[in-house]
Amino acid sequence: MSGFIGNDGSELIGGLNPSGIVQGFKTNALGGLKTGGDVLEVAGLTASALNAFLLPKTDVSAYKFFSIAITGTFTAIYQFQGSNDGVNFIPFTCFRLDNMNGNNANAQSGAGGQIWGGPLPFRYLQVQLVTYTSGVVNAVVELFTSALTMPVIEGLSLQDGAWNVGLTAGSNVIGSTANDGTNTTAIAAATVANTVIKAGSGRLARVLVTAVGTVNTLIYDNATTNSGTVIGIVKSTAAVGDIIELRIPAQSGITVGGSANNAGVTVVWS
Repeated sequence: MSGFIGNDGSELIGGLNPSGIVQGFKTNALGGLKTGGDVLEVAGLTASALNAFLLPKTDVSAYKFFSIAITGTFTAIYQFQGSNDGVNFIPFTCFRLDNMNGNNANAQSGAGGQIWGGPLPFRYLQVQLVTYTSGVVNAVVELFTSALTMPVIEGLSLQDGAWNVGLTAGSNVIGSTANDGTNTTAIAAATVANTVIKAGSGRLARVLVTAVGTVNTLIYDNATTNSGTVIGIVKSTAAVGDIIELRIPAQSGITVGGSANNAGVTVVWS
């Protein structure tokens, strides 16, 4: 390695930095070899006009993480923007470091007394006032050459459109879902008339055999009668106490076909 001469004339040790430039090794406040990253502070930043830059375009390719402390009394919104070409800047999500309780992540804010930060996976960084009414926004930026570890505060689940999780209305049982059925209808053995369980879309969950029959008992996707798509069958050989698991959706309705030789059943549905 190359030798360097200190202020007292002694030889120092150094090497090439990532840019290929000769540089002496650094020491920390205790005199030991400094092995961690460096931090650059950019202080005295202010902005007080629409589209003004609180932090002008800055090449951050040598840095992995940044933080910005916002102070001042103002009515304005400042936005964090990143770019790879230095021309087209896109808002990116930062994390509120002074209050990480809950979902404090955003690409912009309109309040003082906050510290925001995040990783720097692009070359250029700037912070701009995208709305402005009054006052002065002040800031101090710290740029870190080493990545900082952030605690995991909360897991977010994102989905377009509506979705339902958990209990269904009227189930009153932990873990019960529409697939398990939320209603029951008992049908006696040898019921000749068709039994309309539900005159609309729903789900046929399961069937409990309460009395034996001598023919297959058929259940249809129909709102009024015993025709159309069969969505459930209780076989003629079914014994009392048998449970037929189905969990089949019904588009039009649920109807049990009648027969003098049918089994007695309890239908579970929703």
